[in-house]
Amino acid sequence: MIHVSPRDAQRFYMRVMLCHRKGPTSFENLRTVDDVTYDSYREAALHAGYLEDDSEWVACMTEASQFRIPYQLRQLFATIIVYSQVVEVGALWERFYDDFSLDFGYKYRSLEGNAKEEMVKFHTLKNLNDLLLAYGSA
Repeated sequence: MIHVSPRDAQRFYMRVMLCHRKGPTSFENLRTVDDVTYDSYREAALHAGYLEDDSEWVACMTEASQFRIPYQLRQLFATIIVYSQVVEVGALWERFYDDFSLDFGYKYRSLEGNAKEEMVKFHTLKNLNDLLLAYGSA
């Protein structure tokens, strides 16, 4: 069998499905699990139980966020996404965004409305990008 990199998501998850399913009759049939046809092979593989979910990363981030140290939490997030297989990076980001951005929210507390939120989001993303570059990934 040919190796497929996880970075080539479409082909990778198709391969996962092909390795576990016997006799698929079509691409649509391959994406069907329990009589539900999913839009992507990744979704189908996740619902079929061939992939892990992000519950361990959510638990890790939840515990770390209790210490209220945003910079270290962003470092942990960067480490997790660079060195681990996170299924839904965007969902993990959204779930912990408020914790990631606490320090910038305090720094720009004098601003109001959209200007404050844009500055907080910009600096949070910029800092995360700098961390990813330091880890050799961005």
